[in-house]
Amino acid sequence: MRVALCLEYPIDQRGGTEILVSELVRSLARQHQVILVSPDDAAALARSPIAPCVAEHISFTPGFGNASHA
Repeated sequence: MRVALCLEYPIDQRGGTEILVSELVRSLARQHQVILVSPDDAAALARSPIAPCVAEHISFTPGFGNASHA
């Protein structure tokens, strides 16, 4: 099965969400193909300890708007 995990900040920023997603990537990669959607570029992801666990990466930088765009 392919599983996509999405982040709005770089995976190695090491905030609460990034730590959680890193652990999910490691765990899920044992039995599934993990796709990471994050603002990381290819070089940054390659340096990350989770790089071997990621089957595919989609680089995406969210456009943060304001409340009027909600």
